[in-house]
Amino acid sequence: DRAADRFRELIDEVSFKTPWVRICEIADGSVPPNEGGFVLRKPFDAAEVATRLGREKELADLDRQRHTFEAQAEELALLVEASFEAIIGLGPTGIVRSWNRGAQSIYGYSPKEIVGRSIDVLEVEQSGATARLAHAAGQPVEAQRRCKDGREVLVLLSLSPVTNGSKFAFAETSLDITMRRKLERELEHEKRLAAIGRIAAAMAHEINNPLAVVRASNAYVAELARDMKDELLVETVEDVRLAVDRIGTFVNHVCGFARRERPMLSDASLRETV
Repeated sequence: DRAADRFRELIDEVSFKTPWVRICEIADGSVPPNEGGFVLRKPFDAAEVATRLGREKELADLDRQRHTFEAQAEELALLVEASFEAIIGLGPTGIVRSWNRGAQSIYGYSPKEIVGRSIDVLEVEQSGATARLAHAAGQPVEAQRRCKDGREVLVLLSLSPVTNGSKFAFAETSLDITMRRKLERELEHEKRLAAIGRIAAAMAHEINNPLAVVRASNAYVAELARDMKDELLVETVEDVRLAVDRIGTFVNHVCGFARRERPMLSDASLRETV
């Protein structure tokens, strides 16, 4: 009895680990067949046994393939569900038939709220989905989508036709790139500001140097005008001074255009500065 129990445990273990395996028992009398197997009762014909074993092997191979496909499909379904990208299965007319966790995270709709509805509910442009379905080629494109809360997001979208007899006519994947594009625009703005800063620095150098000469010369002429008591020359000197100050102010504005930080004023030693 103990040996029989151990034998049954062994059969159960093999059936659990490899459910496609066929277990053949050879026994006398009336013995119930084991799960996933069969019983050969003595006496038996060798040709009949060979035929039966060949047929059982074919069935076992088919079962093994079926279990392998089911395991692969389950793993793929888990990967799709865990993906942070939106992976959506669509019917021929754009009806949503599957909706993963990534799609819910990006667009805000739960599967119960969106499955069975048209993908048009996400579109900002009314003809956007229809045009993509008509020319689905798997090439990624940028599209503006509207979420459940009314917020618009920019997504990188790829739509591919499914032609293997699946219940899906199209497979759509999309990734929210709103923040990425915002950062790219900010980076481009920073580059432009840096370029303006370099141009401003060069321009300030080229303008301020001769401007200092004009300012110093004008101060000398102002002294002569006062000594000579020439009113017309004094007015002319004042006009030149105003023009020089105006040019200097303009140069300072251009230099500060690309400077993001505000200038900070602080006390400094004149002797050390000089």
